[in-house]
Amino acid sequence: MDKVFFSADQHLGHSNIIRHCKRPFKDAGEMDQALEDAWNAPVGPNDIVYHLSDFTLLGLRAACSYFARLNGRIRILRNVSHHDKRWLHAIRNADPLHCAAGWPVSASGHAIELLEPQVTLEFPAQVIVLNHFPMAGWDRKHRGAWHLYAHSHGRFTDVGLMMDVGVDAVHRKYSLPAYAPVRLDQVAQIMQERIKKNGSWDRLTY
Repeated sequence: MDKVFFSADQHLGHSNIIRHCKRPFKDAGEMDQALEDAWNAPVGPNDIVYHLSDFTLLGLRAACSYFARLNGRIRILRNVSHHDKRWLHAIRNADPLHCAAGWPVSASGHAIELLEPQVTLEFPAQVIVLNHFPMAGWDRKHRGAWHLYAHSHGRFTDVGLMMDVGVDAVHRKYSLPAYAPVRLDQVAQIMQERIKKNGSWDRLTY
């Protein structure tokens, strides 16, 4: 069965992020390879990956080259004012490149789908609100909805049922595999443990 993943904040090709986030790589090339490997290890060709922005600061050609080496059907938040702005401003309705699974890389194609800057996912048993930035309030927060975010690189304190799915946070804050996308069931386990420990989702602080 195809799986659902969440990820963000790779900053591919951006050497300054190594120093800024204390990543253990000598240069951008080594970092890019490690991040691609960490992505492709758990993600299958037909799995869905929701990406919460800050994929790469580079242009469209570089972005498509990165996408072409990654598994899965990628759905990325369209955040044109931040670190994806160069390739997002340059993208057109059709693009000749393809991802590793063979899906076309385009704004409306099967592999790379551009979403709104904020998205609410409604699964049968769970509502999940996606935004690049951490929010104090989100849709149906007080009815158990989860909020997944990025941007802070693990430095923001979670309040309630929110979680940083950026690559610098997943292993430091949640003891998940380093730099890898997070599976939906992994998110569910973390949220369930919080509720079990605290008894109510509207009083949680981490």
